[in-house]
Amino acid sequence: GMYFVAFPGHSTYIAQQLGVGRGADLVIYCWIVISLALSLNLQFKILRLQAAITELTRELAIRAPRGPGTD
Repeated sequence: GMYFVAFPGHSTYIAQQLGVGRGADLVIYCWIVISLALSLNLQFKILRLQAAITELTRELAIRAPRGPGTD
């Protein structure tokens, strides 16, 4: 991003080569795609962590069963 701020003509040239009107539009499109990819990656990490916590909780419950009224 800092490169395109320093040299805005380059982003416009690249955008025109890719069929996008302006360099600013290209930067925004790239930002949207990268943000979506990062969000999906984080969501999958959260799901894996939840599955791991569930497995650990099940294992702990099986190893140390407690009867009613036991503290």
